[in-house]
Amino acid sequence: MFKPFIVLLILILFSIPTRGEDTKLTIKYDDSNGLVSEPIRGIVQDHNGLLWLATQRGLTCFDGYQFHIVTFKPGDGAPISTNHIRNIGLTKGRDILCLTDNGVYLFKISDYTFHAIPAAQQKRLSIMLDKAWKGFTDIWGVSWTADERCLYKTLSDHHPAKIVIGTENGRPRAFMRDRQEHIWIGMSKPQGIRVYNRDWSVWRTISLPFAPYVIYKTRNGEIWTGGKPGGLMKVGGQTISHDAVYDIKEDAWGRLWIATWEHGVKCIPNPESAKPVISPSLGGYKVRKILITPKGNIIVASTSGLMVGHIEKDYKKTKFRILKRNPNIYGSLCSDATMAVTRDKQGKIYICTESSGLDMIDEQQLFSSSQAFTHLNVASSSLSSDICNAFTLVGDSVLVIASSNSVMEYYIANHQTVTYGRTFWGDTCRFTETTPLILDDGSWLLGADEGAYMATPHNIYTRGYKPKIVFTTLSIDGGSEVFCLPEKRQICLDADERDITIGFAAVDYTNNEGIMYRTSLDGSNWTHATRNRRTTLFNLPTGSHTLKVQSTDKYGR
Repeated sequence: MFKPFIVLLILILFSIPTRGEDTKLTIKYDDSNGLVSEPIRGIVQDHNGLLWLATQRGLTCFDGYQFHIVTFKPGDGAPISTNHIRNIGLTKGRDILCLTDNGVYLFKISDYTFHAIPAAQQKRLSIMLDKAWKGFTDIWGVSWTADERCLYKTLSDHHPAKIVIGTENGRPRAFMRDRQEHIWIGMSKPQGIRVYNRDWSVWRTISLPFAPYVIYKTRNGEIWTGGKPGGLMKVGGQTISHDAVYDIKEDAWGRLWIATWEHGVKCIPNPESAKPVISPSLGGYKVRKILITPKGNIIVASTSGLMVGHIEKDYKKTKFRILKRNPNIYGSLCSDATMAVTRDKQGKIYICTESSGLDMIDEQQLFSSSQAFTHLNVASSSLSSDICNAFTLVGDSVLVIASSNSVMEYYIANHQTVTYGRTFWGDTCRFTETTPLILDDGSWLLGADEGAYMATPHNIYTRGYKPKIVFTTLSIDGGSEVFCLPEKRQICLDADERDITIGFAAVDYTNNEGIMYRTSLDGSNWTHATRNRRTTLFNLPTGSHTLKVQSTDKYGR
């Protein structure tokens, strides 16, 4: 699915002027995070990526979410006689050496048990481990230090996507790419348009009396823009209307159809004239987007439903009917608050809604006497959010959907979704209803309150790492949760045991807030991805069962 990029392309991508420098973060863990408030005397990392800490209360494992203490218990056969671990180290086999006041013991990762070490090796190992711990750097470059009460990690706060320089905090509301490969970005602050060359130097800036919500180039090369609080003009000309304008589309006769916020759909029958005239409202209210299909149909997304009609030669005779949500009909529109609409080459129509996911329908059926929309939302599909502020169709196969603080990449053929969360974009990203722009090299340009976010194909598709998933806890028939061994791949239940809860974690100490998980039992469909790191299996029948767990990475991919 993803093709490698040549070196030349990568060098070109590096020249994009973006801002978003990495910053150093220090995060503290103490008893409020579940860490036992005792001095930490050492840290090692096993081959699963898990961190192990030497503490006075016992050997402690940190999976990035929870601290799990391993202690000996009466009658467990463990040779160790104290839980006070003074320091730890790793063997060549990646097992853990534990220094205590009574000698050195071996903790085997394979079965999470303590073992005695021959007396002949005790002195050498004690000398090796009897050193003051000064800190540790894990395999991801995260630095770990501690004082008498707290554990600290210091890392670089990195977000792959960056903001195009010149758009910071400008709330971009419109994108356009012209035939000369200039990128036009409509800015709310300051109100106007910044036009970038192919090398991302600024070609020109255009001041406007309104914030441009749409920039549209007609077939004859004229560029129109409209926006809020109110304004519609040819670039370089006079204001033609003071309506708040959200969208502009051109029909087969060269007329412009205008989406206005207060007065619905309007039409400019003579856009090439020196004095273009805009019509009265042809219907609708609070219109966001317009789609004109090759069949001459017009589909309009508004806050009060989906407007559909057929464009007539005499534009004044164009009639709209409005489709709304009917609570008694499953196949009706999922929400009246529609945000955008697009069409693929096969005639399939996609409707983006404010907070109810997507609707999908064939154009022919959409214009028939009855409709049956297919609903794509968190409950019925792989989408990770029902908030869909804006979207664009890429190559008839992928929908790039801007949600509130994430971007979903929905693959139409296999119905799979890849979600790029805040850790990919920025800690405070807030995406707007700006239609995403896909550049010729495959880069994404998305509008947010913080600026125009740029994600290159290298950012999007290169997986620098895959977090390893480990099984962490086990509870049987509602009993106490036990920290179990991550390498154990089989659990044997007694005849009267039927319910188990299994915990797991994708190990990533840089940032695990955006990691999502899903499970499948015995080849069943995957559950919806959530941040829940436990699954409970009820009333398991006699026999063997296979549980599979998948996770995203820290960026939500």
